[in-house]
Amino acid sequence: MFKQRKQEESRSAAQQIQQELRETEQQLNSIPEEVIDIGQVIKKIKKLKQETSVIGVNIEKKQEALNSEEAFLQKIENFIDGFNIEDINDQKQAAEEHKQRLKQIEAEIGSFEAQRETIDHKIGFLKKAPCNHKLRDKCHFVSDARRAIDDVNRVKIGKNQLSLNRKIIAKKLEELNPTKLNEYAEKFYMIQDKKISKSSQISGLKLQIEKDKIRLMQVKNILEGFKEKEQLYEQNKEAIENLDVLTAKKEELQEKIDSLKDKDEVYKQELMELSRSVGRLEQKNKELINQKQDFCNLQEEFTAADLFMRCMHPNGISYDIIKKRLPVINDEISKILTNIVDFEVFFENDEKKLNILLKHPKHDARPIEMGSGAEKTITAMAIRLALLNVSTLPKGDIFVLDEPGTSLDAENMEGFIRILDMIKTQFKTVLLISHLDSLKDIVDQEILIERNAGRAYVNE
Repeated sequence: MFKQRKQEESRSAAQQIQQELRETEQQLNSIPEEVIDIGQVIKKIKKLKQETSVIGVNIEKKQEALNSEEAFLQKIENFIDGFNIEDINDQKQAAEEHKQRLKQIEAEIGSFEAQRETIDHKIGFLKKAPCNHKLRDKCHFVSDARRAIDDVNRVKIGKNQLSLNRKIIAKKLEELNPTKLNEYAEKFYMIQDKKISKSSQISGLKLQIEKDKIRLMQVKNILEGFKEKEQLYEQNKEAIENLDVLTAKKEELQEKIDSLKDKDEVYKQELMELSRSVGRLEQKNKELINQKQDFCNLQEEFTAADLFMRCMHPNGISYDIIKKRLPVINDEISKILTNIVDFEVFFENDEKKLNILLKHPKHDARPIEMGSGAEKTITAMAIRLALLNVSTLPKGDIFVLDEPGTSLDAENMEGFIRILDMIKTQFKTVLLISHLDSLKDIVDQEILIERNAGRAYVNE
């Protein structure tokens, strides 16, 4: 601080002497080196005044045009600021997604129609089968056709659901009106282009005005120069008499300025060295701050990891955590089973363990162990989905079901298919392992594994 203060005092003294030197030089420069032609000076003054007037008028006209263009540009900017183009683009994207979804639904309806045609074909053959009653029970072809009858309702329900979705999405697409949205977007971008064009015009006008102002300033400066010559003409004799005194004063002031410049250079070098020293210390301070931040981050990560390990049991989610989240879990299970089955499933806490209860509308709740195999299968799938939905932990993209249909009856097959469709929407890959032929029609791709000569062969 001391060095800076001394440098500022030295520079302040130099500025004062510099100002005095300039005043002395102005007095010296006012002395004409040659005789001034006062007639030419007066002509120049008159001509420069006329040019000043013309430039001033041009500036006023261009300024009026600039004000008009800026007002128009402001209207454009107000319109753009009030126009929510992001909302229009979001609606366009939503409309495009609806179109894609309609195409997908049409394809899925076509798939269901193909399945229905296959089922009707099998049922037709069943009606025409010449086998007697006893042979029908043993005939594999007839049994397959009978199973097709059970698939009619599933296909019908799936197709009806898709048709309803198609109507809903078509209505939403109609409400969005993609044509209007495109028109709005095109108009917005046209106005944006207009804004750019106007901005360019305004910049051009401003540049012209600035050039005129600079020229006006130059002319005025020249005019002032000639006016000074006019005044100097009257003061010529007095200025010449003071020439020797002014010259000596100029030399004295210049010597003082040179001395102060030398001192300023010394102060400058000393301040640079101090600045480098401060910079090294600041860099070291930053490094220490970064190291402290890294330590704090590692401490937070360790605390989070330690808390996670204490919250998680080696065999799964901590019992305490599940117990606190029971209302949320039960609510999620209820949402999953809605419109899928006619019974409810929920957890009940007896402070020692968690019980899974199953309740039909006309019966009291009973333990899941007393449920049928189909009820247990659907319950297990619903609980698994619910736990994944309420958990914030990462989940995989694969869902595997190993022989889920062995205990399914015709009454619960529809519910199983619906919850399987729900699983498909939440996982990229769903693997269904089963020996039942009745589950073939509900998968997207079938992989057959057959035994031949004691070995297993995979046939896609």
